[in-house]
Amino acid sequence: MYGQGGAVATPTGSMAMLPQASPVAGYRPQQYGGPQQGYQQQGYPGPQPVGSMAAQPVNSSACAQMPPTPNGKGTGRGLDGASSAQPMSSQQGMGRSLQPSAVSNGPSPCAASPPMSREKALEQKVAELSALLERKDQDIKDLQTLLTRAGMKVPALSGDAKKARARDRGTGFKKLSESQPAVPYEAFEQEDPVDMRLEEFYNGTGSAIPFRRINKGFYKFGETILELNIINHKLMARTEDGWNRNKFGPIEKFVMYYENIEREKAGLAPEH
Repeated sequence: MYGQGGAVATPTGSMAMLPQASPVAGYRPQQYGGPQQGYQQQGYPGPQPVGSMAAQPVNSSACAQMPPTPNGKGTGRGLDGASSAQPMSSQQGMGRSLQPSAVSNGPSPCAASPPMSREKALEQKVAELSALLERKDQDIKDLQTLLTRAGMKVPALSGDAKKARARDRGTGFKKLSESQPAVPYEAFEQEDPVDMRLEEFYNGTGSAIPFRRINKGFYKFGETILELNIINHKLMARTEDGWNRNKFGPIEKFVMYYENIEREKAGLAPEH
């Protein structure tokens, strides 16, 4: 019915030209210049191919305010939402999962206790041997007492025992076998090795100053208070008045030093 150029086909086949419309006064057709130019005038980049990063506007402030991950290194994702970290292989994942954790919850209850030091072991051994020696000395003394009561002669001391007694006599104090103190000392406790050793030592001296027991390990020699202990199988004494620099010293040395001091306090003649 219509032809090109606005012509109208007539029934007879002839074409009649329609009159052209006159332009309206003051009307100007708008120039768009293509679809992309129109988008740009509105502030948009225009249609882009699918998958392009320019398809969406980039907001730099949103990227700057992205919260960090717990490890403080960011989310590790790019602008397109995909992770920027390299994929981990299955072997690497299995290897990392089998590695022990570095977090420790404290020492294992099955951990072995540290071995005893050599010094402590030796000290323990010395203490055990000292206790054994004291028991043997007491057994010997008991047997000698039984033999004496039975009227039998006590066997002579061996060479080692004689040497030990000679060392005791070499201190400068009168300690003769026939000497006796003015007041013999009797042990208060038979199970106390210090008390028994004091009885054995003191009753073999000619001291005129008596020993009195205050408590276990503490005694009075006249008016002097002292502490007694067995150190390296020897009966040792210590006082608090500065004698022997407040250290333990042999009981023989103590008696030799304080004998005349206590005799003077008691009004007795000094030992020469």
